Amino acid sequence: GFNHSLSGLMPIKGFRSVKAILIVTDNDRASSFSEVQTALTINGHTAPATIQDNGSVHRKPVAILMIPSDKEHGDLEKLSLPEVERKWPDAKRCVTEFLNCTGATAWTRPKSLNKARTRAATVGFNEDDPYRGLGHLFRNGTLSTANTCFDAIADFLRNFDARMGI
Repeated sequence: GFNHSLSGLMPIKGFRSVKAILIVTDNDRASSFSEVQTALTINGHTAPATIQDNGSVHRKPVAILMIPSDKEHGDLEKLSLPEVERKWPDAKRCVTEFLNCTGATAWTRPKSLNKARTRAATVGFNEDDPYRGLGHLFRNGTLSTANTCFDAIADFLRNFDARMGI
């Protein structure tokens, strides 16, 4: 995942003007944070010791933001689910019935189930354009990042400059 991106940072035009780096990743496994630490380290950078610490990439401070949070395993789909259910209140009941019927609720990979749950809701309740993914639904205003489920991310970003010392 990150190895290729980390090894190619210096040749990027304008890298000298970068003040800090934020790595955003799913927290879908117990090893998610340590995998990012390892990728930083094997590419010659200094990994943050803990999620609250900063590391360094080519003398630029680097932080890691885990989605949905560093305390909860999941991904963007899990984080976004409260907003999807706010937009389409029947989604929780209907999607759960659908996933039970298909056997998806017995899947062993939570990340796949999170994606199936969110995708089923965005497809099933979005007649105008069922092919559009989660990102598009946020960009076009169908879904809103004003939902309280995004408050921790907003707080992190609001305090990013201070955290990074920039």
